[in-house]
Amino acid sequence: MKKILIVEDDSKIANLIKLYCVQSGFDVVLAKSVQLAANQFSTHFPDLIILDLMLPGSDGEDGISFLKAIRKESSVPVIVVSSRDEEVDRVVCLELGADDYVTKP
Repeated sequence: MKKILIVEDDSKIANLIKLYCVQSGFDVVLAKSVQLAANQFSTHFPDLIILDLMLPGSDGEDGISFLKAIRKESSVPVIVVSSRDEEVDRVVCLELGADDYVTKP
C-alpha cells in the first residue's frame, strides 16, 4: 500500500486530508512540525508528501526548510498545500523541487 506523509499543524485540515487519502486506499502518516516530519520521513519512507509551509519548528524551521532538506536526500514527490497565495511563494517552492503547489481555500 502506498504511503502518504501529511505535514500539517492544523488538526482539522490534516484529518480532512487524511480522510480523503485513506478512503482512496492510501496509508497515511501525520506530522505537525518540521521535527516530527523529519522523523516520520526517515521512519516510514513515504511515497508522497503533502506539505504545509507554515509549521511550528525550532530555529525558524518551516515547510520550506523541510522541502530543502528532503530534496537533498530524496526525489519523493512533494505537493505543497498552503494558505500563502502569493505567486512568489509558488515560484520559490517549485524552484526548490516541489512537484505542485495548491492554495488552501
